[in-house]
Amino acid sequence: KFSVHDANRALLHWAWILSRFPGFRSLFSFGFGAGFWKAEFGVCFLAIGTFLPLLANAASNFRLYCFSWLFFVLLLPLMSNASNRSIALVHDWLTGMRGGEKVLEVLCELFPSATLFTLLHNKGSVSPIIENLPIKTSFLQHLPFKENKYRYYLPLFPVAIESFDLRAFDFVFSTSHAVAKGAIPWPKALHLCYCHTPMRYVWEQYDEYFGKERAGIATRTAMRFIAPRLRAWDVKTSGRVHWFIANSNNVARRIQAYYGRAAEVIHAPVDTRQFPLS
Repeated sequence: KFSVHDANRALLHWAWILSRFPGFRSLFSFGFGAGFWKAEFGVCFLAIGTFLPLLANAASNFRLYCFSWLFFVLLLPLMSNASNRSIALVHDWLTGMRGGEKVLEVLCELFPSATLFTLLHNKGSVSPIIENLPIKTSFLQHLPFKENKYRYYLPLFPVAIESFDLRAFDFVFSTSHAVAKGAIPWPKALHLCYCHTPMRYVWEQYDEYFGKERAGIATRTAMRFIAPRLRAWDVKTSGRVHWFIANSNNVARRIQAYYGRAAEVIHAPVDTRQFPLS
């Protein structure tokens, strides 16, 4: 008996093998741009591979499976036409190589032709892999003392992140511990957020940043007015994210508590070359 599952798996397998041959690549990337065969090629296979079993199961016959093959060959280049050129990476700021930037670095490797949006960028402060991407900054880039005192511009962060024009991008991937997830995607775009934490300055660590022992009276007075508005903005803009990814179960619980949203847990990548494995 014809097995839709086995046949579909064979389809993907052979399509992948054929894609390794230059002649096949040249034939199907003609007119669709060189980006068709970039790193996100596997993502397209996953997307179309999800649809094909549904299509074949509708009738479960070999004729429809043959049509699925034709559908696969014709549609995949069209799906991939957007390529990395339609992917936007959004990060809070680029001022040093900390944990968040190491996650961003991996995303830059996965999407080497993406455009990176960030509030501000101190040139030379992050790795060459990140620096090599086209980097778009906000108006905060031109304000004084942004190299070391950028956190004083916290009340301006929401306006700055919303100022980015993302209409040309079909896929927005934000890595956020402050406001990056508040970027405004095109209405038909997909927005995934890898959340390191909801904005800690106004949630669980508010006192550690703005308590009596940490901030002056002027700052504390101002934050009594600003913090509730930042919290309201933070909750409201969580609706701009289609899918949250948390870096730990603890962060997933915060996302649920503050945003009322579920989050998949995907732990941050680890460079195993730094450790001897036993």
